[in-house]
Amino acid sequence: MADNNKFKTIIVFDCRGLEPVEFSPRNGWKVLGWKESEDDDEPGSVSGTEFSDVDLTEMEWADYDERSNESTVISEIEVKFVTVK
Repeated sequence: MADNNKFKTIIVFDCRGLEPVEFSPRNGWKVLGWKESEDDDEPGSVSGTEFSDVDLTEMEWADYDERSNESTVISEIEVKFVTVK
């Protein structure tokens, strides 16, 4: 993906004077499989495989996407809190 390894907004909290310091993703996530392009200059695309109820409690997850014939992996999860107004 073109935005692989870049931070993405996944949730916004209304903290009202509190400052969050940690986020634990746990379970219940949905992951879409990805098919890499054969041409390095072209972006890949969603494979059509949906993995549901993904558990990120261990801060990593892996499965095999049979449609793309590739492993699907989430690892090295980092969390960054940013103030929004």
